[in-house]
Amino acid sequence: FQGATEEEITALRAVVRPLVEDCAKQFGITIEKITEAKKAGNLNFLDSCLYYCFFNKVGFIDSKGLFDASTAIEKNKKYFKDEADVQNIERIGKKCLSVNEETVSDGDKGCERSKLLLSCFLKEKADFTVFQFQ
Repeated sequence: FQGATEEEITALRAVVRPLVEDCAKQFGITIEKITEAKKAGNLNFLDSCLYYCFFNKVGFIDSKGLFDASTAIEKNKKYFKDEADVQNIERIGKKCLSVNEETVSDGDKGCERSKLLLSCFLKEKADFTVFQFQ
């Protein structure tokens, strides 16, 4: 996000990093593996349920395995105050809501949809992803 201050980014990382670490531990994934996946730019490198774990913990994916765009937008607005960033958050949230219309084979488990959501975030250039906070 272009208008984000160093303090905003630091505050967000302080909240998110323990969640990423907890999810990684649950799936036997090291932070090094997450870094490796980020460098490779390959979402298939990691278990998609890691993405669900993270997005569920931050409230972006609900118990039915669906993306909750309004929660994602509101939570991000707590950390980013620049008007352009807020507009970008809203744009990305609305754009990525389309992942709820995709057919997934794991039903309401949420792993596949979480991977689709992360893919959408990355495509839309969102900075709030599991890869940004290791």
